[in-house]
Amino acid sequence: DGAAVLFGAAQALREAIGVPIAPIDLADHGRAVETACEGLSKNDRQHAWVQGKSLELQEAIDYALSS
Repeated sequence: DGAAVLFGAAQALREAIGVPIAPIDLADHGRAVETACEGLSKNDRQHAWVQGKSLELQEAIDYALSS
């Protein structure tokens, strides 16, 4: 679920700075999220995503480096 946490953190950062995923990248992003979340239950995926969205930028960086 580490990748799902980081995808949540990335979403929060994009929202904070007002930069959405470029339309040309949406399909690739969706596939990457699905691959990263494979094997997670819907509940686990949602929990990881919310956990990631709650991280401050430095916490997300530290999390990524420790994974």
